[in-house]
Amino acid sequence: MTSPNNPPTDGSNEPYGSGPGSPSDPYAAPSGGPFGSPAPASASSPYAAPAGATPSYQAPGAPQDGVAPGFAPVSKTKWIVQIIVAAVCFFNIVTIILGILGLTKADTDLPTANKYYKWGWIVYAIWLVLAILAYVLLFASVFAASSTSSY
Repeated sequence: MTSPNNPPTDGSNEPYGSGPGSPSDPYAAPSGGPFGSPAPASASSPYAAPAGATPSYQAPGAPQDGVAPGFAPVSKTKWIVQIIVAAVCFFNIVTIILGILGLTKADTDLPTANKYYKWGWIVYAIWLVLAILAYVLLFASVFAASSTSSY
């Protein structure tokens, strides 16, 4: 029997001893699982990793780094710039709509999104020329009306 005055006879320093069900170090890593130790991977095993390779824990066919296979992430900056420029300068609603359509299609259909981008700038250029022409005609008509009046 173990008591504070009589040390355990099994060689451990625990006052209650270590029986068959109690480990000697409660914080030690388990030596095997409930199914025993895993067998070491051999070179002939079809599931063994190549020498020096880091094991991959991704499912087969899963995207690498969150990107679908065959697709690169698309920067949407150009469509955002197009929308902002169209909204701030002369408020061109057609270019804004084309920019939003391109922004939403950029992830799924990049060629169509690029067409919306190109046509957005073409429409913006036409709108800008028409706006400048309208301002010139407005100022010319105001100037002509004010210069023809007599006192």
